[in-house]
Amino acid sequence: MQLSKSLLLVVAATITCAFAKDCGKGYNYCGDNLLSIGNYLDQMVQEASDNGRSSGNAMVSYLYKCVDAGDRAGPGVIEFIEDCAKGNGWHCSDNGGGNNDSCKAGS
Repeated sequence: MQLSKSLLLVVAATITCAFAKDCGKGYNYCGDNLLSIGNYLDQMVQEASDNGRSSGNAMVSYLYKCVDAGDRAGPGVIEFIEDCAKGNGWHCSDNGGGNNDSCKAGS
């Protein structure tokens, strides 16, 4: 019985890794998009802390850059750009695949 549980855990971990992917270097992403493409939660929490921001649900409204140059560059490394929830309808906008996400006013 123990062997089958271990095997199940290995298979589950393999499937999870197969579907997770890195962000595209140089692209900007809304927090919710990062969470949907990979395991970015720990980095998002760290970036929020490093920039004096809330590490709660607000992180999905933050705009991040997938680092493409400098000391921190590497597969899937992100950095905080700005908080898009500025009030008056401002939000982080998913601008589609191959495009940078951005902060926008309105709905």
